[in-house]
Amino acid sequence: MVLVSTFPRALLQISKKFKPIPSQRYFSTAMSAFLCDHLKQIHSTALKSVNGDTLIKEIISFNKGSMIITRESEIKQFDLNGKDVYLIGSGKGVLGLCLGFLKALERQNASRNDRITITKGIISMPVGIKCHHFDLLERHNITAFFGAKNNLPDEDSVVATNAILDLIDSVIKGETSSRPKVFISLITGGASALLVAPREPLTLTKKRELTQTLMAAGCTINELNSVRSCWSKVKAGQLALRVLSESNNVEMVNLIASDVIGDPMDIIGSGPTVLPPDDSLNPLEIIDMYKISIDEDIRNLCQLVKPSSNIDDRLHNLIIVNNRIALNSITNLMTQLDYKIIDLGNQISGEASTLGSRFAQIARTSEKGEGKICWIGGGETVVTLTTTHGKGGRCQEMALQFLIDTFHDQLTNFAFLAGGTDGQDGPTPISGIIYQYSDRITSEIYDAAKVHLSNHDAYTFWSENLPECMIDTGGPTGVNVMDIYCLLQC
Repeated sequence: MVLVSTFPRALLQISKKFKPIPSQRYFSTAMSAFLCDHLKQIHSTALKSVNGDTLIKEIISFNKGSMIITRESEIKQFDLNGKDVYLIGSGKGVLGLCLGFLKALERQNASRNDRITITKGIISMPVGIKCHHFDLLERHNITAFFGAKNNLPDEDSVVATNAILDLIDSVIKGETSSRPKVFISLITGGASALLVAPREPLTLTKKRELTQTLMAAGCTINELNSVRSCWSKVKAGQLALRVLSESNNVEMVNLIASDVIGDPMDIIGSGPTVLPPDDSLNPLEIIDMYKISIDEDIRNLCQLVKPSSNIDDRLHNLIIVNNRIALNSITNLMTQLDYKIIDLGNQISGEASTLGSRFAQIARTSEKGEGKICWIGGGETVVTLTTTHGKGGRCQEMALQFLIDTFHDQLTNFAFLAGGTDGQDGPTPISGIIYQYSDRITSEIYDAAKVHLSNHDAYTFWSENLPECMIDTGGPTGVNVMDIYCLLQC
């Protein structure tokens, strides 16, 4: 299948009549040494801007027993007075959102007599997340589970999901009290691998195998989530149905952090709280398009039927974090540093290497004397793997293609960033790459780059040849709002 890259139209019109760059265009490394420092600032600023613990302060407040959610010019208010409140959550960014939520709740409780309490809660997050403030979780009766090592569903994911389902069943079916009930859920990217409850006869091992096959075939995240949804007891709105179908005395408020282009709530985390729209992608068509062979009993699971249960008035889904917030923080930072900003948008997609070439083309054809320019964008690319391949990630592969395409131009006045926000680019321990040409980039390194790119072995290349270019966040960052791309010129 040929993937068509999504890239701003204006940048697709870059002159095809490329001319060699005159030697006077080269800048000394000393003159442009600050570029990589600025890219490091960009990455850290973006991560901080979407950290739930920081962001919740600006979005959620409590007043007289009500939870108030403010997003730009929109305000939503939910009455929690006299209700049993439960909190559940899952994803790479759930801990930050949970801590921010609890701190906002404690600020309310410290200043008023009408205290709001969490009756019980469970959150599920990836292995490797630095879990701090356990005392805060314990004070509010919240238990933390860990799973999905290397962003793949595992038995720990199943245990955590079953714990959440058991909590829901004990509250809804057990009817522990006659008081109205509110479930507040926090859903972020990564929930697809953490909220895991395969439908029989599908096993976790088989589901994981089929997921990896789809990814290797070049399946986009939207397509992948559509297929995984029909194989699960919790995805595609089924978690919400579990909460709301049994009783009219229950309400559900879902706060969602988007890691998907366009913020489609039915795709984020495989949409556990969002009923599938009528025009949902057809899972069987996706499987057949990528020529994936599956057993007939597994194919039979790929028939999603939208439920007729009348729960819409008690189900509330709200996007509170997305990639645009990160890009806006970058714009503010680079404006302060006197850069001209060219915003490429946050819907960049397609083959990672193709996008690397597009950014290289911008650098190779940019006019001299334009001053400091910052091209920024966000999105999520793919890498279509061959049968035999090495180790890498989409950001590493994009940067590797950029290196190859610009090597002969020796563009010391440019630096390029391709970085994830979750701290883990593919099955590797790094977030991405910050690259700038220097005299250290020899012809031997250039030749090695081409070999490693052809083998989709970008991580091996960067770790063996240019480890100083690798972005190491020390593990998962606790946030996840797609990738960010930035090209700087001085």
